[in-house]
Amino acid sequence: MVIPPSLRVRFRVGSMKPHRKEGEMGEFTTTIETRLDQAYKGLQEAESSGDDFLADTLTAEIEDLRRLADDHGIPLQR
Repeated sequence: MVIPPSLRVRFRVGSMKPHRKEGEMGEFTTTIETRLDQAYKGLQEAESSGDDFLADTLTAEIEDLRRLADDHGIPLQR
């Protein structure tokens, strides 16, 4: 399985203009950040153990979370 370079790089949330974490958007942003962190850690473990199915599943989850963040204006540093 080949992981696209954009997914292999460890993400870091933030940018020159950080997203303000207030109220519900703050909770939403924190949830996205937490789920991405967990998904990237899981992907690393899945790749290390040779679990291709789990790696594919986590790759899809990462892509979905990154799309969701983008749709809501949450900047993710690549």
